[in-house]
This record gives sequence, structure tokens and C-alpha cells, in this order.
Amino acid sequence: MKKSAYELLRWLESEPKIQELRSLAKELGVKLKRTMKKRDIMKKLRAKLEDSLRDERPSSSATSTGAEERKVVIEPSKPPSLPESYGKDKLVLLPVNPNWVYAYWDFSEETRRLIKEKAGKARFVIRFYDVTYIIFDGTNAHRTFEADVDLHWGNYYFNVPNPNADYLCQLGYLEEEKFVPLLTSNVVKTPPASPFYGKEEIWMKISRRLEIKRPSEGMKVNPVERIAGSSQMPAFVSTENVSGGGAFIWQLVRRGQSGGIR
Repeated sequence: MKKSAYELLRWLESEPKIQELRSLAKELGVKLKRTMKKRDIMKKLRAKLEDSLRDERPSSSATSTGAEERKVVIEPSKPPSLPESYGKDKLVLLPVNPNWVYAYWDFSEETRRLIKEKAGKARFVIRFYDVTYIIFDGTNAHRTFEADVDLHWGNYYFNVPNPNADYLCQLGYLEEEKFVPLLTSNVVKTPPASPFYGKEEIWMKISRRLEIKRPSEGMKVNPVERIAGSSQMPAFVSTENVSGGGAFIWQLVRRGQSGGIR
């Protein structure tokens, strides 16, 4: 039995196979390329069927009150949604800024069964390790810190203490004060919190495309400034063994030049 354009549009929402779509395109006289993907074929078929509905005159049936028009309503297609889980063990760590990192995770069915068994018996945590300039073996991190997590979150932002440092994390549980890791992440480096002053300046002559390198003069050092309210040592006072205001006043007292001081 031949289906109407409206029924075929509803059929397209059931995600048919690409072979079925090509067969329908042949019946409707829609030309397709061999390299066309499934979503492109569905788009072309949907446009053809919607054109057919617009050209189709509303059918009528005789009744005691007259002809009643049949209205065809095309329901909009729902956009595809991402799955809640891909069924694979994964823990990914990403740097955000000098003191924040972002982690997201997913579990396989086997890991989910283990988590279900440990629920209520163990405390689930995410543990971070500062592994700057070291090859981490599980025990030699510079610093180790952890945070409690709800595994249903799937992702979270965490504060880390040091900028310009390398971090990795492990997601696991504490059972009788022993940490059992389930997943281990990649290593990330947080950006520095201050500008980097290089030891070398790079200049380039655009006309000749020559790269010139020379040692940097470093940061500009400002001259030493005198603190407001200070005074210079009088010329008549010897500066030998004088180490501050107290010594200066003692020299004046010895010479009887301290003013009101006796």
C-alpha cells in the first residue's frame, strides 16, 4: 500500500537505514550522488515530501453539513541529543587558569558495577598530584591533595595551589584509610601567574627575512630612591662604625651637639 507524504515524513523520524532511504529516493524520483551521506539524503527527501504536501490539495468528503477540509500538520523533527555516557573509562584533566583546573570522567559498565558495590561502604574522592619536573611513580609527588566528589556530576572545577606547575589526578575511593584509584588522568600544566622574561630577544628583518638573535639586557632596573623624610649624614660626623640613626645620635651626644639631648 502506497504511503502518503505525511506518513513518509513520520517514517523518516524512525532513523531508517541508508539503503531504505536510497530506495525511497528512487521511488520519488529524487536524484542522489553516490558519495552523499545519510543526513544529506534525509534532508533532500524531507524537502521533497514537504513540497509534495504543499502542492497537495486538501481532500474533502461529503457530509450532511458540507465539505470539511482535512488539515495536515507537519511536526518538527527533534534534534539529536548526546548520550549521557559512552560506556568507557575516561578521566580527562584540562587547565583553566593559573589556579583552576577542570576534570570530567566517564565509566565502563564494569567500573559502574564496582562503584555500585562500594556505595555506602567507601568514600569517593579525586586526588591531585603536583608532579612538576618529575616522573610520577605514585609516591613521589611534591604535594598531594584531594576533594570529595559525587560521581554522578561527571565533571567539576577544582582549585590548585601553584601556577606554572604540572598536575595529574586520580579518581578513586578510600576504604579503611587506603586510597584505591579507579581512573588516572593525563598530565596538564597550569599557566604562570606573571609574565615570563626571556633571556634572549628575537628580531627579524622582514625585507630580508633574516632572524637576528641577541642576549637580552633584562628588566630595566630603576635607580635607588631615597625614602621620604630621611636626611643626609652631616659632614662633620665620622661615618666609621655608624650603622643607623641610633649611632648617629650617639655621635652627636659625644660631641655635645645634640641640641636638647644631654
